[in-house]
Amino acid sequence: MVSINMAMIGGNLGHDPRRIEFEGGRFIVTFSVATNESYTTKDGEVIDRTEWHDVTVYGPKLAALVLQYLRKGSSVFVVGKNETRAFISADGTKNRKTVVAVRGYGHRIEFLDGAAVAELAALRESGLLMDPYPEEIDEVDFAHAG
Repeated sequence: MVSINMAMIGGNLGHDPRRIEFEGGRFIVTFSVATNESYTTKDGEVIDRTEWHDVTVYGPKLAALVLQYLRKGSSVFVVGKNETRAFISADGTKNRKTVVAVRGYGHRIEFLDGAAVAELAALRESGLLMDPYPEEIDEVDFAHAG
């Protein structure tokens, strides 16, 4: 049986991207994306709801572009996969955190506003945007990420 793990979200950044450093100069970038929906109850009341999604970007080229071009409020479309990690917080509590990981072929981040759109489109067409083999960083301290 085939398994598929793909996440697609479109929304706005909730905070500026954060760079998290690892030994040997490796790094990842994290940010959150808000998606909004509204619905009307049977009584006619309109309810607005915001869902927050944590995103982790692996691979130095794409991560550097995220740091360069995205800011709180930027509109993005993210394609990645869901990854859940267990961690122990500073107070000793066991936790789990699910993020949208952008780390391989078929994964991408579309920058939907600002001056970066044309420049990034040219990079994408040239093939320079994708890190063909992003470094695997297996142990991420999610207690301090995103």
